[in-house]
Order: sequence, then structure tokens, then C-alpha cells
Amino acid sequence: MPSPVREWPRPTSRYDLPPVEWSPAGEHHAHTVVLKLRDDLAPPYVDGAHDWLQEPVHAQWLRLASNYGPLSMDRLYIEPDPEVLATLVRTAEGRSGRLPVDPLSFFRITLPSARSAAAVAYYVSGWEDAVDAVYVESGPLPPPNPLRQHQRYRKGDALGINADGIDTANQAGGDGNGVVVADVEGGWVLDHQYLPAGIPLSGENYDYHGHGAAVLSVLADRDDDQGGLGIAHGCTPRAFSVWRYGPFGFGLHRFSAVMAAVADLNPGDIILLEIQVGMASYRNGSIEWLVNLPAEADLGLWVAIRLASALGITVIEAAGNGNHDLDAKLPWLQRGSWADSGAILVAAASSECSPTKTGSTNWGTRVDCHSWGENIVCAGASDHDMEKDKYRTNFGGTSGAAAIIAGAAAAVQGRVRALGQKPLTPGELRALLGDWALGSTAKSSGLGCQPDLTQVFGQL
Repeated sequence: MPSPVREWPRPTSRYDLPPVEWSPAGEHHAHTVVLKLRDDLAPPYVDGAHDWLQEPVHAQWLRLASNYGPLSMDRLYIEPDPEVLATLVRTAEGRSGRLPVDPLSFFRITLPSARSAAAVAYYVSGWEDAVDAVYVESGPLPPPNPLRQHQRYRKGDALGINADGIDTANQAGGDGNGVVVADVEGGWVLDHQYLPAGIPLSGENYDYHGHGAAVLSVLADRDDDQGGLGIAHGCTPRAFSVWRYGPFGFGLHRFSAVMAAVADLNPGDIILLEIQVGMASYRNGSIEWLVNLPAEADLGLWVAIRLASALGITVIEAAGNGNHDLDAKLPWLQRGSWADSGAILVAAASSECSPTKTGSTNWGTRVDCHSWGENIVCAGASDHDMEKDKYRTNFGGTSGAAAIIAGAAAAVQGRVRALGQKPLTPGELRALLGDWALGSTAKSSGLGCQPDLTQVFGQL
């Protein structure tokens, strides 16, 4: 096997910002500094890892703690266990021939305020011989956001993905059978009457319950002639919450939620990221705080997504509802570049005039696919409700679009399995779903392709 090619965080990832020029405040800013230590300087992967820091980093840590009070350097990924993470990295290297960025070199420092977090991040960015990347994590953000005849996004009328054109009785696996889809977000109505029973939950079912119910409904609504019909109604959905208990209590743990899903799934399975993040952008001497970006804009999540892709697990990622030109805001994440995460990035389009973008969707050449971002019929009454028997007609955003594409991806992988073939790699599946020759709409600028499942199945 050829020597592994070292992957490394983008050079611009160091948080090199004077604290006096940025005073974060409000719900979009967490009190957590994320840092990646150089691999050869990383201490044991435990909470309180600062006690094992080598010199001169240990002396720098003591000076930091003397200025900002008692501090602790703890694991960024509290799940899965470090031994499991190390095994995942070795497996990914064996599959891909590339040496992934080591998640066991990522740590977190929790501060009493977002302002002090910014100052600490700036201070740590000066440890140039020891730290590869450092930034302030964004706080919680909203998720990116007999009824079958109304599910027009299923149809093949040049607006939908033509899921109704799949004859699952004669095209075995076309309902996603045998494929696990892990939905990563904050909450669900897991006992909604139209969802599959017994959906397993990892983490805490905490917020935006109706949103999670809507996503699972688009993906896996039961085939019972009562409600709607999920695009991949034969798949096995699992719920992974970003809200979890860690060593120091309850809190937001996006990184661990995604890593837990990576550890739980197998090649050919799918992770659906229904989360948005924020980041600081330093341009022309000024600070801009960007919100509603795709998950991979966060370095810690990028590492987890990249690892999943190397392990053969396809990540479907909502592009986010920030109305950002991703080519301008995140130019280093281009498809095919060294920093390509491998995920399928999904934008939201009009339900009436596809492929016209919705007002809030992010867009750009990094986007692989699009689908409906409005007027989606699915379970739930609103993003926050916990009703068990309600349906809505107004679900949308990149959340809805990503759920549709995740359903399409599961249907394709299910069909491939039924044909006795190896699961498609994430790259193969992304190329197939993003192939304009197999799309249901005209070419778009910055929105990617909406796949036509009947045409895609014809290529299997």
C-alpha cells in the first residue's frame, strides 16, 4: 500500500484574532475554545489533560490559567471511547490509504463567558509550535428547518425526485431496506404515530422535537396507507442528539454526537446532519460573525465528517439557512480540494420553480444537490411541538431538502445491496446523485442537482 498522505487542517484555521476587536455576545456564541494540539505533543486523551502537557506548553498553560482562573483542558469528543476512536482512524487509513487528522489531538477549554473564550483563543493561537488550530465554538443554533397525494416532492413532474417512479415490489431495496440512517440534531417525537416504532436514541431528546419528527417523516414515514410515505420507508432510522451528558454534566456536544454515529454505523450507511454552526471571519481588518453555516465549517465537525467518509459512511449535510455564498465565505472547502470533507452538501430550492433557490439557503459550487425547501408535507405541527398525530404542510429549509436527499441516498444504497453489490462509496454516491444527466430539473447555478431516482436506478 502506498505511503499515507498526511491530511492537515487548513492553514487559515488558526484563530489569530485580537480580543479587543471581537466581543461576542448572545445565543450564537458558546463559551468553549476548541484547539488541536500537534500530534507529537498531544497528551493522553482524558479530561484534565493539561496535567500531562509537555514543556514548554505546560508552562504556557500555567500562565494562561493564572490570568483566567482555574481552567481544564478536556476531551472534545467525549464519545466514543478513545480506544474506539483510535481504531476508527486505523480502519479509515486502511480503507482510504490516507492518514486522517487525529481526533485524539482535539481538546476543549470551557470558559465563564464568550468574551473570555475569545481572549483565550487569541492567547492560545500564539502557541504556534504546539497548536495547529484554535477557535471558539458557536453556541446552539436552530436546525436548518392519507396525505401521500400531497407529497409532490416524491413525484416525477420535473419538480420532485421521482421516488414514486420506483417500483419497490419489483426493485427490491428501493425503499432503503438494510440501510441505517443516523439523524443528528436536537430532538424528535419518536412516538409519533406515523413513524417507525422503536427508533433508538443516543443522547438526550431535548429541543426542536417537531423538527426531528418532520425529518424522520420525510425519510422513513411508515408504509401503512394512513399518513405520508417516507422516501426510504424501509430504512433503519436512528436518532443521535447533540445534547448529551458528559463528564461535567449536560450540554451541547455536537462533536461527540457525530463521532458516536460514525462509531455506530457501517460502510454503506448514512449520517444526516441537521445542524448549523457559526464561525468568525477576519477580513480586511474587521471581524464578521457568520451563522447558519454547514456543519463542516467547524473544524471539529469537519474531522468527524472526513473520518466517516474514509470509513465508507456517506454524510448528507444541510447547506444551512444563512443566505451565504459559500464560495466567498468558505472557499477552502471546495469539492475536490484537499479540504473536501466528502459529504453531500444539500441546498434548498423552490417547490414551484425548481431550481430557483429559496430566500435563506446557502449556495455555491461546493453544493452537490438540492431539493424542496418549502411546502413539504410531513409529520408534526411545528418545529417545537410534541404532538403525536399531527401533519404539517410547511416544512422546508435546507433541513427538508437534506432529508429528501438522504432518503434518495438510502434508497440507492438499499437497491445496490439488494442487487448483491458492494455499497457505493461516499464518492460514488455523491457523483451519482449529483450527475446532471440523471437529474430531474434544469441545471442551476450554485444549487447542485436534484436527482431523478428512476434514472439513477437505471445506472445501478
